[in-house]
Amino acid sequence: MTVSSGNLLVTNASGGGLLDIRGGTLDLNGGLVYAGAVAVSNGSFLIGSGTIIGSVTNAGTMGPGNSPGTLNVQGDLTLLSSAVLDMELRGTATTEFDRLLVSGAFTADGILDVMLIDGFLPQPGDQFDLFNYASVGGSFNLINLPFGAGSWNTSHLLANPSDPLSGTIIYIPEPSTWTLLGLGLAALAMRRRSRVTP
Repeated sequence: MTVSSGNLLVTNASGGGLLDIRGGTLDLNGGLVYAGAVAVSNGSFLIGSGTIIGSVTNAGTMGPGNSPGTLNVQGDLTLLSSAVLDMELRGTATTEFDRLLVSGAFTADGILDVMLIDGFLPQPGDQFDLFNYASVGGSFNLINLPFGAGSWNTSHLLANPSDPLSGTIIYIPEPSTWTLLGLGLAALAMRRRSRVTP
C-alpha cells in the first residue's frame, strides 16, 4: 500500500505488508495500531501516539505523541540521514513528554529536535527518558536542544540498554547561568544588608 498524498488516519489496520508513505502523513491518532512494516520517505510524516507492529524506516519526519505522547514500534526503527525526529517536553512525568519505544534495534541518524511546549521550563536535574530500545547504533548528525547543547547532559541518550539511564537527556544549566544567578543573589543580599545597616 502506498500513500502518495494527503493523510492516512489509522484506526486499527492490519496491513501485513509494507506501508510506503510518499508525500503524505501516517497519523496514529491517539493510541491506535497499524500492523505491518512502514517506510516514510523524505518529505513525509509519521505522527501520533500508537503502535506499529512491524519495523519502521524513516527518511522523513517523525513526531511521536499527540503533544505529548508515546510511539511504540514493535520491531526495528531505522532513521536515515534525511530523517527529522521531533520530541516535545511539557513536564517531567512520563505522560508529559514524547517517548519512542522500540522493541528491536534503534539506528539513529539525521536530526533530533527537542522542543519545550505549553510554557514548560525544566529545572536543574530534570530527566527525560525519550527512548527505550533493545539495542542501539548510529548517531544523530545534529541535536537541537532548548537553551543550547551545553545546558544538557546527552551522554546517555544513545547508551547501551545496560545503562539504567539509556535514552535519557538531563537538564544541567551551563556554568555561566549558575554564575549569573549567584551574582544576582549576592547583589540582592548586599542591597538588603545596606538597607538594614544604620
